[in-house]
Amino acid sequence: MPDSPTWRERQYVMNRVLFWDFHGTLIYPDKLWSKSIYRVIQDLWPDRPLTLQQVSACQEKGAFPWDHPERDYRHLTNPEDWWNYMSNMFVRTCLRCGLSDDEARRVAPQVRDRILEPVNFRLYEDAEWTLEQLSAQGWRHIMLSNNFPELESICRALGIGRHFEAFVVSALVGYDKPRIEIFDLARGRAGFPDRCVMIGDNPVADIVGARLAGMQSVLVHREDETAEHICARLSDLVPLLSQGRFHLPM
Repeated sequence: MPDSPTWRERQYVMNRVLFWDFHGTLIYPDKLWSKSIYRVIQDLWPDRPLTLQQVSACQEKGAFPWDHPERDYRHLTNPEDWWNYMSNMFVRTCLRCGLSDDEARRVAPQVRDRILEPVNFRLYEDAEWTLEQLSAQGWRHIMLSNNFPELESICRALGIGRHFEAFVVSALVGYDKPRIEIFDLARGRAGFPDRCVMIGDNPVADIVGARLAGMQSVLVHREDETAEHICARLSDLVPLLSQGRFHLPM
């Protein structure tokens, strides 16, 4: 029989944590919000001459909390308060699309249910395999996402929730990446590990944010000069993060 891991070896494994973004990182970056508004409008008025492209163009720019990470959103950490905040954006989008005020207020409450349908979320084909392989290497996983309050339940519906020890979601903590506060909260949920790596697709929220928080990071699915490490596919993380390939501070 092989020898049991030493205390030092166990500590090394327990202190290696990957912090994961969700949208655009583990799932394809589809137009979740405008598509959901469009589907509700089509359900209510199927003959209305309105296209998804028009709804997307009418979606208010800078309306999401993560568009203004410099702001403090701790007053919205109750899920109902967060969705009420977003519902106002849905109303404004509908008004821009030419709906009346009454019509817009009929649409807005239904958008939340549309958004939270698991069918809306398409995992990258190598997402679960990558999580499994990195777990086998001894990495622990924490979700760290600018997202809606129900993200954990969506991940469980997609079959990847079991890989994550904790979910640190902006809508539930009141801070959005790249704010250092949300990174500090995530580090605390992980037990303040020595080795922290952020995995994400956003050069500012994920890469710059991680750097400001004292973490290393890997940019996936895109290239950017701000990133120290880049992987075109999630599966490329497996050799990169293997022992001896990715140099972490001790």
